[in-house]
Amino acid sequence: MTDSRYLKRTILKEQIESRHLGESRTLRIYLPPGYNELLSYPVIYCQDGEEFFNFGRIATYANQLILDENIEPFIVVGVEVNTKIRTQEYAPFGNRFDAYTACFAEEIIPYIEEKYPVRRSADERVLAGDSL
Repeated sequence: MTDSRYLKRTILKEQIESRHLGESRTLRIYLPPGYNELLSYPVIYCQDGEEFFNFGRIATYANQLILDENIEPFIVVGVEVNTKIRTQEYAPFGNRFDAYTACFAEEIIPYIEEKYPVRRSADERVLAGDSL
């Protein structure tokens, strides 16, 4: 990955207030090369967002796929999590699971769909996770 084209990334950081969680949540939004608000894009929602961006280098790999592999441009939304309470939010038996899934479905997805030109059909939306 020494090609400098892969490292020219647009990553925005935004905060969303969640009434379900009673706190704010940080979102990292990767916009593909040549991003154009007049187009629409498939979207990947990544739980463990900070890990996907920092350790998994998802933006760098996305650039490589789009620029070299002729993959259709897409947007990535990384949802950050407090690792101390991660299992409580991600695991179905967790005491914050219902609030987290409501936040995701009723707050995060609508926020992104209102602000960015992402496609809204189920076959154009991916939910990715790290383990749980």
